[in-house]
Amino acid sequence: MTSHIANLFSPKGLDYYQDLTRDMKCSIDVTRDESAAVLKAYDRGVDVLNQDELQLLNSVIAKLKDVIHP
Repeated sequence: MTSHIANLFSPKGLDYYQDLTRDMKCSIDVTRDESAAVLKAYDRGVDVLNQDELQLLNSVIAKLKDVIHP
């Protein structure tokens, strides 16, 4: 029973999310700070971001998510 419940909450594979998406162009408005956080994450990796920078990156991801799957 426990393993059955664990399966309900296990992380979904990429295939699950591909079913929710399509090829598309999208556009969002980002702040200068958000842009800097994206560049830092790209250059150095997400693990080096401090809490404020991670919040900025998550804000960009949330904006993209809203365009991709409202």
